[in-house]
Amino acid sequence: MDTQILERLVRMETKIDVFTDVRQTADNAWSLSNKLNGRVDTAERDIKELKADTRGSFERIWGLCSPVLTGLTVYFLTH
Repeated sequence: MDTQILERLVRMETKIDVFTDVRQTADNAWSLSNKLNGRVDTAERDIKELKADTRGSFERIWGLCSPVLTGLTVYFLTH
């Protein structure tokens, strides 16, 4: 009878250990997902800034090139 009780306790303890491992794994996954979510947010902001900078660069390039192109066009049409 005592061995049956001990065996039963060992099985219960093993199940509890498994539950504890699952809980630790879930906690680790939760903390990792929170870290990655923060990184995704940062990456999203960086991408938006790069798009805005690129758009501004194209506007400046066009702003500098359009008078030159207009001048060349007028020059070749008048000569």
